[in-house]
Amino acid sequence: MSGWTGGLNSSSHAQQLRDAAVAMGANPNRILELPDARDTIEEALALRQAFGAAATDMGDDAVGGVNCYS
Repeated sequence: MSGWTGGLNSSSHAQQLRDAAVAMGANPNRILELPDARDTIEEALALRQAFGAAATDMGDDAVGGVNCYS
């Protein structure tokens, strides 16, 4: 789940989505929250880092050193 507060809310959009998913029966331990992502680019960067890539990693090895095209 991703999305920031927009500077207006006390909880992030990611938290609101997580709460809704849990209320519908999702396992909270299987939900990844990215509460600081403000747009698609920031979401992609946060996902890369969540899966082990450094902020400076680029190319095929950008996702935790795994070539995702093999």
